[in-house]
Parts: sequence; C-alpha cells; structure tokens
Amino acid sequence: MSDSSGMSNGDSELPRYPSSGGANDGRQPGVIPLEPLRLGEVVGGAFTTMRSYAGIVFGTSFVIAVISGAVSYFVTRSMLADVAEIDPAASPERQMQQLENMLGDMLPAFAVQLAVMLLVQAVLTGLLMTVVGRAVLGKPITFGEAWAELKPRLLSVLGLSVVVTAAQVIVAGLFGALLITAMGAFGVLLTLLPVIALWVYLSLATAALVLERGTIGSAIKRSVALVKGSWWRVFGFLLAAVVIGVGVSLVIGLPFSLAAPPPGQALSGGDVFIQEIGTVITSTIVTPFMSLVAGLIYIDQRIRRENLAPELRRAANM
Repeated sequence: MSDSSGMSNGDSELPRYPSSGGANDGRQPGVIPLEPLRLGEVVGGAFTTMRSYAGIVFGTSFVIAVISGAVSYFVTRSMLADVAEIDPAASPERQMQQLENMLGDMLPAFAVQLAVMLLVQAVLTGLLMTVVGRAVLGKPITFGEAWAELKPRLLSVLGLSVVVTAAQVIVAGLFGALLITAMGAFGVLLTLLPVIALWVYLSLATAALVLERGTIGSAIKRSVALVKGSWWRVFGFLLAAVVIGVGVSLVIGLPFSLAAPPPGQALSGGDVFIQEIGTVITSTIVTPFMSLVAGLIYIDQRIRRENLAPELRRAANM
C-alpha cells in the first residue's frame, strides 16, 4: 500500500523500522543525495528546499510570523503604557513596588504571548516536516496536501511542543536551583549544559512524529534513539544552523536596529512597530531554515542507522 507521496509501508510517510539491503548509488532525486550527509549537504538541502518549495515555505512562515509579531506588538505596547505609569519622582522603594505591580499585571499577557508563539511555531514546524518528506523524494506538494497530512496529527504536534518546552523549563529550573545556589554566576552557565543536551536529544521528535505518524511518546523515544551515539554530530549540525540563523538575523535586523531610538530614550509605539516588522522578516526566513535542517538531520540519521536510502529510492521510483 502506498500513501500520497509514493512511499510504501502502510500509512507511514517514511518507514518506521530499519530496512535492509540495497547498495547506495548516490543518486539524488530531491534536495539531498540519498546517502549519509555532510554538513554542507544538510545546510544546502535546507536552502534548496526553501527555494524549490518557496510558496508553501515562505507563505506559511510569513503568516505565522505576522501572527506572532502582532501578539508581541500589542503585549509590548501594553508594557510601554505600564512603564509610563512608574513615577520618576517616587522613592526607590516606591518605584520597585510599582515595577512589581507592573510585572504582575503583565504576566497574563506574557503567558498568552508565549502560548501563541509556541502553538503557531509548532504548526509551522509540523507543516515543514511534511515538506521535507516530499523534498527528499523530489516530489511536489501543495499547501492543501501538506495540511491534509498534518491535520490528523495536529493535536499531537501541539502536545509535543508543550511537552518539550515543559521538559526544558523543568530541567532548567531544577539544575538552576541547585547549581546557582551552590556556584552563583558560574552555576548559570552550567545550567545551560543539561538544557542544551535535552534540546539536542529532542530535536528530531517533531520530524519523527509527523513522518512516522506515531504518538508523542514514541516520537520522543525515536528522537532520543536516533541522536544517541551521535550526539556531538547532531549538536554540531544544529549549532551550525543556529550560527547561520543568527548571522542572517543580524544582517536583516541591522536597518531596523538603526531606526531604534538612542539608548536611554523611551520606545514609542512606532518604534515597537518597526522592530516587529524586522522580526517578522527575520522569522520568515530563519525559522523555516532551522526546522528544515532538523528534518534533514532526521533523514540523515535514519539513512545512517537504518539503511533508509533504498526505501527512499523505491519511493522516488528510482
């Protein structure tokens, strides 16, 4: 039985279990060669996917970025109004009290902003994983087809995003409480280590969930299993993607940062709007790049661990 992408194995977009046999001839039906990948091939494959599937990649990413930017704009504008209410002539103790009141009032708004950003980013990542599944085969996909593939797993994708974020917050909180109490400022740096380790181990979970059509628990287990033994390699690839993403963000954001008011001068609503425009443009480009890199790392790990290449060739009619 074949699915809409031409891949066999029941209802799975990519085979769930290791396949065996088949020699790797290095042919490339899609955005990557069907063989163990190097860093340049992963990064190049992500950019090629963005170019070849520009409509769905950038269109969806732009809509998601606008939603996130709009929520961030209104939350920030609300915060500016509260900051203006802090009396500069009041005593330091009174100003501190006013600041605490302001933060308390803003907490619900920040929670809503975080929830919206978490959910819309999860939808974007899940949708892009369906694009990756077609891109490695060199097959087209429309937004409607991608949405149809994602829709049955949408709640699972959102749930996975919540679980992963909660796990990172819990790990950061537990280690932070122990290490910062014991070591002070140095403990803050050490707290990052377990958070980064968890980030790498769970980095392939969304790809596993969408492309293997499993459960949240099975996707987490698959991600850990695929990363285990290759942690440093996966970390290196992800770190390279982060460096590239930061570089692109700095270049795109430079004109918008120059338009910001001088240090010490309060932001206006117009300043916030300009900054959010820069954030929308940056997110439209950088966010899909990071997601696509994670998806291609997942494919690469399955090629290396489970000899997935022959199955991909069959699905690509090679």
